[in-house]
Amino acid sequence: MTAAPPRPTVPPGWHDTAAAVPRRDQTVRVLTRYGADHQAQFVVAFTADWPQGVWWSIQNGRVTIPFADIVAWSPDPEARPPRPAPASEPDGPRPALVGEVLAEVGKVGGLIRLIPEASADWTPHPGVASPRTLAWRLAQVVARLELVFALDAVELGLEPAAPEAGPLREADATYGANARAAAEAAARATAASLRAPWQLERGGVAVATMPRGNAVRAFGMAPLVYHRGELGVLLTALGVHVPHPYPLWSFGGPGGEAAPLD
Repeated sequence: MTAAPPRPTVPPGWHDTAAAVPRRDQTVRVLTRYGADHQAQFVVAFTADWPQGVWWSIQNGRVTIPFADIVAWSPDPEARPPRPAPASEPDGPRPALVGEVLAEVGKVGGLIRLIPEASADWTPHPGVASPRTLAWRLAQVVARLELVFALDAVELGLEPAAPEAGPLREADATYGANARAAAEAAARATAASLRAPWQLERGGVAVATMPRGNAVRAFGMAPLVYHRGELGVLLTALGVHVPHPYPLWSFGGPGGEAAPLD
């Protein structure tokens, strides 16, 4: 199983998607784990491998949101959830960077689970990593992310080696374990801890010194986004439907109209 950002509290009068789902094609109000709410239609293509084939359709079917990105739904299409105050930490509200990390870690895990075993080693060019290799690289990157949050100094040789040709099931499990550890470490971060000095070392000698927040972006978020993008392009080339990275505001089509995303 792959880690996901902590589920927000379900507002009164709403249903948790882990406990109940709408009827097929029912129009409802949905609340995403990122805090946005939308009117949506519950679309079910097939359920042999739940929740694959299940999604939430918005904007008259032009945009879809993955099933796992919704944390609550209301049978009233016009319902609006109450807006809770930001989570507080000892030195102020939870840093925005923490929310970004939790969201990105969850997106990557969902993409790894879409890799088809039959095409896991396909690559369009010898210089392009295969989906299997990218899955293992992402598992390593998220392990680095946990180290950045947890330690004030990290030795370059500390990272354990991971195979780049191991089974996809193992890559998924490894990513899930590393992602849970990273999410737990990120959730403990405060504004003060992200401003604190952080150091990358080689043989005990500093090779880079920066605020921890900068290290989170440089050694965690940047490579996660980069390799997720690589994997998304390969899966698209293989004919696998990949959730759109910014479904609510896409580029327009040739005539300026909004482009269909799915």
